[in-house]
Amino acid sequence: MVNATYTHALLSTLLEAETEAGLEGAACALVTLVDIAHGQGSGDSAFWTGVLRDMVGEGALAFLACKEMQMLPDVIRALLPTVCVDEAYKLPFEEIRILFRRLTLRAALDQTGDLDVFTAMRISRDAYLASCTSWFAAKGDNELATASFSDVPAPSTDHHLAQRRLHRSKLLLVYRLHVALRQANFDGGVAGLVTRIVDGSTPISDLLAMLRDVRECGGTLGELWDGDEEEVERDLSVVCCHGQDPCVAEPPKHDGKYTAARLAALDNAGWSAAGLRALAASTREAALAALQRQALEAVRFKRHKLDIVQDFGRRAEAFLEAHPWDACRHVMPLLTFAWTTDPREFTGRVQLWSALSEACYYPEDLQELRALDNTTVTHFDFDAWKASRRHFLPGFHIYCDKNLILHSRSFERFAEAMLADLRDHYAGKFGKMYARAFTPRMESWVKPYSRFMWEEACVFDAVRDACRRRARAARSDADDAGGKAAQDEVFQEILDMFSQIATLEPFRREAREAHIRVLIAEGFQDARRWAGGTPDERTQAV
Repeated sequence: MVNATYTHALLSTLLEAETEAGLEGAACALVTLVDIAHGQGSGDSAFWTGVLRDMVGEGALAFLACKEMQMLPDVIRALLPTVCVDEAYKLPFEEIRILFRRLTLRAALDQTGDLDVFTAMRISRDAYLASCTSWFAAKGDNELATASFSDVPAPSTDHHLAQRRLHRSKLLLVYRLHVALRQANFDGGVAGLVTRIVDGSTPISDLLAMLRDVRECGGTLGELWDGDEEEVERDLSVVCCHGQDPCVAEPPKHDGKYTAARLAALDNAGWSAAGLRALAASTREAALAALQRQALEAVRFKRHKLDIVQDFGRRAEAFLEAHPWDACRHVMPLLTFAWTTDPREFTGRVQLWSALSEACYYPEDLQELRALDNTTVTHFDFDAWKASRRHFLPGFHIYCDKNLILHSRSFERFAEAMLADLRDHYAGKFGKMYARAFTPRMESWVKPYSRFMWEEACVFDAVRDACRRRARAARSDADDAGGKAAQDEVFQEILDMFSQIATLEPFRREAREAHIRVLIAEGFQDARRWAGGTPDERTQAV
C-alpha cells in the first residue's frame, strides 16, 4: 500500500507539476521509492529484482497476464522493478523496450473489456452486415457458390464512432524515467541515489533537471514501438479484440486467461510496430470475414430454407443414432465427446461446440421438421425452434463429480443438487459467461440425464474395482491381467451386478454392453498402472 501511494504520487506529480515545488515533490517521491526498494535488512531489493526477472524471464507472459495481487494487479507496479533496482539497468535496452511494449498491451487490455472488434475498427457492424447481405442477395446461386469474400466491398469508416483513447501516460512516464536514469548513469547506480542526494555528492538540481526533461519530453507510443503514434494506438485497440467471436453481442471478459492469449498472439507476431500491425490486420480480416459469412449464410438460408432445415433434422437424427446415452461417460474428457462410440478429439472448444450443435433433440421433435413444406416453412422460426426444443445441458459435467461425491448414497439428492447447480449456472451466478435461458426442455431433461450419469458412475466404479482386483491377483499368480478371458469375466460380473441392463430394448442393450467393454479395456490399462506403479502413479491413476 505504501509503495502504491508513493508510486502514484510520483507519477501524478510529474504529470501535473508546473512549478519547481512540484518537481521537488516528485523528486522526494522518487528518492523514497528507491529507498523502499533497497530497505536495509528487509530483502526488498532481492524481492523487486525477483519481480523484474519474472517480468522478463521464461514465464514472463504468464506473469504479466496475471492480475492477482502477488503478480501484476496493475501495470504501474512495474515502476519499482524497472526504475528503482540496478538489475534493470544491466539488462539490454531492447529487452526493456520489449517489456514496456508488453506492458502497454496489458494496460490496453485492462481498459478495453467492453470494446468489441467493430467499434475498435470504427465500423458499424449492423450497417456493414446489411451491406454484405444486399451484395450477396444480388447474386444468383451459381455466383454465390463461387463468390469470394475478397470480392465483397470493403466497409467504410463510421466517423460517429470515436476511436478509443487509451490512458497510458503514467506507464510511458515509467518508461521515460527508466530511460532518463539509464542515460544519467549516476555513480554507484540507482541503489546509492538516496545516499548521494543526502550527502550532496549528487546535487538535487541534477535530479530535478532530469525529472524536468522527463515531464517535458514525456514519451509516446510511437517512440516506444518505433512506429506512427496514431497507427500504434489504433492497432493496439484492435489487437485487444483478437480472437473475439464477431457474431457474439457481448465481448469476452478480459481476465488473465484472455490477456495471456493476446500476449501470446503478439509474441508470435513480434513485439514491434510491424508485428502489431500484422496481428491487427489479421484480426480485422477475420472479423470482416465472419460478418460476410454470416450475411452469405443468411441469404442462402432464405433461398433454401426448407432444404436446410430438413437437412439439419436428418443430421440430428443421425447424431442420435450414433451417440446413444447408454454409451455416454459420466465424465467428459477435455476436448472430446463423452460417448465411447465417437473417439474424436477436437483442437479447441469452438470446434467441439460446433460438432455438438446437432446433439440433444428428441426424435418426436425432429419429426416436426420432416412435416414442413414450402408453405409452412415460410413463417417457421428455426432459431426459436432450436432454442425451445433442444435439451442440451452445457456445464453439467462441471458439477457432476462434486455431486456424485456429496450424494453418493441417494440418487434423488444427486438429481436435486444437479438441478439446483444448473439453475444457478444458467442464471449467471457462477459467471456471466454461463448465463443463458434454462428452457422447460432443458429442465425436464436434468433428472433423466442425471439417472444416466448416476448409473454410469456406478458401473464405472464397479468396472474399476473388478479390474484392479484381477491386476493385484495377476502380480502373484502370473496371470494375463487384461487378456480376453479376464475381460470376459469382468463383463459377466458387471452384467450380473447390474441386472437391469438385460431388460433394456435390444438396441439400447447392445450399445450399453459395447460401452461396458470399452470401460473394461480402459479399466485394465488403468489397473496395471495402479497395481505396478509407484505411490505417485497410483495417486494419478485414482
